[in-house]
Amino acid sequence: MIYLRSHIHFCQLGNVTVFMDIRADRYFSLPEIASAAFTELCAPTGTGLSPQAQSLAVRLEAENVITRDPRLGRPPFEPNTERFKRSIFDLPRNAFSAPGAKDAILLMLSVSDLRLLNRQRGFLPTLLPRLSAWKAKMDPGNQRHQDAIVQAQKFLQLAPWFISSRDACLYRSALLVRYLARRSIPSQLNIGVRAAPFSAHCWVSSNSLVLNDHLETVNEFRPIFSV
Repeated sequence: MIYLRSHIHFCQLGNVTVFMDIRADRYFSLPEIASAAFTELCAPTGTGLSPQAQSLAVRLEAENVITRDPRLGRPPFEPNTERFKRSIFDLPRNAFSAPGAKDAILLMLSVSDLRLLNRQRGFLPTLLPRLSAWKAKMDPGNQRHQDAIVQAQKFLQLAPWFISSRDACLYRSALLVRYLARRSIPSQLNIGVRAAPFSAHCWVSSNSLVLNDHLETVNEFRPIFSV
């Protein structure tokens, strides 16, 4: 039995396995034959491994992707790949609430929070533990889904004054998560990948409703990590 290191996440794209290394802020993949060997490694069976799987295990362990010690990793499960069914952009535009001064101030504070993180080396490795820390302060039983919709609508109206189209999807999504967290509203940051050509994308959701992107866009990507 192998275990994934805590900073490693993966998903299957057809016959290819894609990995996300949070610590190194990079993606890498295994081709079809190596992916089949990795699937064999992940199977909790008592039978012997093929030579290909044994060789791959040695390689991945040397690269700090997997470990054989359960104290140093977690079982190699893929994330939930359920497709998102709704987007905030599908809601009637006349249902949007106009933002006020307090909303603008909270967004300014959120921008300041992220700028401090962005100054540190490695935005993604620094950001994700902070996202988890922000969520840990909230009541897990209080989802506040409707509040998330209302505040995300206000965020979308205010965002053009604070961020530009050149800002990466990760930054824009992290900013929304922080803005909602300042109101004690939980949300989920999702990172997905696709092949041919390879690309990654980030978006925010609440109860399977996408809060800052179009449904047809996010469903082109297979989730590899969520927090």
